[in-house]
Amino acid sequence: MPDTPITNVSTRALEVFVSLAGTGSLQDTARTLGMSASTASQQIRKLEAALGYALIDHARRPLEPTPAGYTYLLHVRKALGQLRQGAIAASLTDLSSLQRLRLGIIDDFDSEVSPRLITTLVATLARCELSLLTAPSNQILAALAARKLDFGVAARADETSEGIIEAPLLRDPFVVAVPRGRLAEPPSSLQALAELPFLRYGEQHFLGRQIATELAWRSLNLAGRISLDSNQAMFGLIAAGEGWTITTPLGFASARRFRNRVDLHPLPFTGFSRVISLYRADGWSDDVLAIIAESLRESLRERIVAPNVASRPWLADVLTTVS
Repeated sequence: MPDTPITNVSTRALEVFVSLAGTGSLQDTARTLGMSASTASQQIRKLEAALGYALIDHARRPLEPTPAGYTYLLHVRKALGQLRQGAIAASLTDLSSLQRLRLGIIDDFDSEVSPRLITTLVATLARCELSLLTAPSNQILAALAARKLDFGVAARADETSEGIIEAPLLRDPFVVAVPRGRLAEPPSSLQALAELPFLRYGEQHFLGRQIATELAWRSLNLAGRISLDSNQAMFGLIAAGEGWTITTPLGFASARRFRNRVDLHPLPFTGFSRVISLYRADGWSDDVLAIIAESLRESLRERIVAPNVASRPWLADVLTTVS
């Protein structure tokens, strides 16, 4: 059997194929990848022509891979993951001479993003004394202000201390989280959820304060006797059918063991989101900030944005990395 040609296969075409396999829609794939639907379709056709067989059943709606496409998809996902990791590792070699790095990361990153980043840093910075603080945003920013950290990943605050420089990473929209199967369609108003208790995030954290401020501005009084500062406890209660909350896709992603018992829906109003950023303290160059920021954005695209948009296409325009 002759070798399958791969010289005419582009990485972009492979990205389109993986996205299309998840969304089932050329329009959603194009929006996610920042191209036109016709360009996305062209990429798929060129990939199929290069390989010599169909990857997508173009007669079905939604679109889905052929049997051969499903087999190819498994290998493409692994290959793209290796390519991304290689790009991140190559960019981090510019940091190989560092002697010490103190990094703080928001606890929402703990299950999906932090492990990969730390593994890459440890492998690359072989002679560096590396320490990691996992904590809520307010603690990360306080440690940066006290010069106890060199870099920190946290939700954007209204104000930051003098000398702290920001590089935005992710726009994380607020959404509704309810017990699995409780809503057949997105709520037309928050009052439509009144049969379930509203579970509040504690206002000692940025997330809780931001939600409380937005609700007050909209004159929405949501009664709820339970206030929590633990994301895991929050999603545990929702999974058990004990209430609903306003949260974000990133918060949902961090509650891995409860995700198959919780549904996300858009809020009945738009324009409400938070920004997650990388911050640096004095004494560090913007070049180092940019290298770490881009490695984080790449992980966020792969681990947070892509899977969420694939399963919930309505997030395509609102859950995005920020350059």
